Amino acid sequence: MKQSILIMCALVSALTVSANVGDTFTTGNITYKVTSENDNVIDVAAQSPQSTEITAATIPSTVSNGNVTYNVTGIGHEAFSGCMNLKTVSLPTTLTWIGAYAFNGCASLTVINIPSSVTSIGRQAFAGCSNLSKVTLNADIECMGDDVFLGCTALKSVTLPPGFTKIGGGMFERCGSLATVDMEEGITAIGDYAFAGCELSEIIVPTGTESIGDGAFAFGSDLTAIAIPNSVEHVGNAAFFGCVGLTHVTLPSWLATIGVGDEGGLIDGCDQITEITIPAYVENVGDIALHPAALTSVCVMGDRIPSGLSSLPMTNAKGEPITIYVKKSVFEEKYTDGEWLGHPVSYRIPITMTNAKGNGVRYKTLCRDFDIDLSETNIDLEEGIRKLSAYIAPDADEGLGIVFMEELNYIPSRVRANEEGYQGEDEYVGIVLKGTPGTTYYYMMGENDYTQGIGQWLLEDATTAANPSPWNANLMQGAHDAKRVHPTETDNDMGMTKKNYGLSNGAFHAYSSTGWIGYNKAYLSVPQSFSQANITMTFTDADGTTESISLEEFACQCDEGDTYDLSGRRVDDSHKGIVIQDGKKRVR
Repeated sequence: MKQSILIMCALVSALTVSANVGDTFTTGNITYKVTSENDNVIDVAAQSPQSTEITAATIPSTVSNGNVTYNVTGIGHEAFSGCMNLKTVSLPTTLTWIGAYAFNGCASLTVINIPSSVTSIGRQAFAGCSNLSKVTLNADIECMGDDVFLGCTALKSVTLPPGFTKIGGGMFERCGSLATVDMEEGITAIGDYAFAGCELSEIIVPTGTESIGDGAFAFGSDLTAIAIPNSVEHVGNAAFFGCVGLTHVTLPSWLATIGVGDEGGLIDGCDQITEITIPAYVENVGDIALHPAALTSVCVMGDRIPSGLSSLPMTNAKGEPITIYVKKSVFEEKYTDGEWLGHPVSYRIPITMTNAKGNGVRYKTLCRDFDIDLSETNIDLEEGIRKLSAYIAPDADEGLGIVFMEELNYIPSRVRANEEGYQGEDEYVGIVLKGTPGTTYYYMMGENDYTQGIGQWLLEDATTAANPSPWNANLMQGAHDAKRVHPTETDNDMGMTKKNYGLSNGAFHAYSSTGWIGYNKAYLSVPQSFSQANITMTFTDADGTTESISLEEFACQCDEGDTYDLSGRRVDDSHKGIVIQDGKKRVR
């Protein structure tokens, strides 16, 4: 007769063959406890004495007591907790669950292979395993408790399987070496402090996720980019607290609440964030930033300024005022006196033709998480200042080697959210701006944005408003937060390989290595079949005049001895936070 079993902690004498649920027996240095009996099969869990002596453990698939054989199906509560010298563990394929605290504090454990038979892992099962460097979870895992890998400071990569639905609270909290997490669609929730204190450089929250808990990414010092899908309806309090390298957070269109609590504001300690946009459907805004470092702009997409913003200070840490921007119609209806609870309120959003180094430029790229209206851009310009014009690349001529840029007056930001196959996703429309170097212009949020009708625009509606030639030939791409751009990429819809160019120093330059493009930027994607060093990009202005700038090759590489921020921009000695110097990360 074959029966099943669970590993316990106390050493007791062997049982007779007539075992009952709760009975224990010992074989070798492992004690077993009978946990269930059904159809003559007895589940047993294996558990070891909490000993600092044990260095290796092999859990068998079956264990015998007398003339009865049991299947080992679980690792019991605190089975190997505190076994500081335990280096290797072998688990059987009969195992279906690992109990709470099972390997808690096993500081010498470096690798563990979890069998595909395991479907659940208990709370803090591997917490404090400070030398555990890699974990691969199988596709059949249905649930994991909170804090499963809390404090696994050597853990560098994790692969979450398809079908896994919830990342528990504190699951990877204080995993200081964790750089990458591969997540499949199917995740519905990210728990409180799930990735707090991790060194993630980027994370893509899967489409379908509905909530992000309090402090979920707090103290992620290396986090520079985060993409939050439109399926997310709640972002918890202090979700990005202390993410010093984060340059921008784009909150999803359908967000309903931004949490309130005692841990601090959503972006407190995010020293590089200068602006944030509050989506139109947010019903409850808690503390955005109680102690803003560099925040100067809050763009409100709804029909009124949320009362929760009353906790926002008048100025940031530099003493700069924090301005709240609204749509023109909202301003004219509610805020014509130009202030709200002491904050300046405006519908005219400034843009200055300078680059990241503060140098005047004639061309720059832009995309926003709201529709851009340029209809009043050129009102009240000073004498001698050329108008600001916006261009999009709707077509390219392979024979002539020319990319044609068409002038636009209204630019939709998100155009595919209601298109089949793209539900819940954002597609930002990149534009090229041309203006007088060093001059400040103003633009507005579009009135026909995703707050109207059924939600975000259908693709054909956005195409009509922007009025470019055939949309499928559009070559400009918008950046969703900081985006990694590769030298060449395959466009599956059009069946071609494209070479990517970024605007720098007044001309587009081809990427020769993978690099980052910042939020509010766009890049030009040219079919490789005619992407040569001397391609000309021709602007077609509304008045019929044309102007060209060239596409040239350039290497996206850091110069030796220079210092760069986490977006790849060269910085001087006054820059504080995480920097790259001589190929290494440093804190200043």
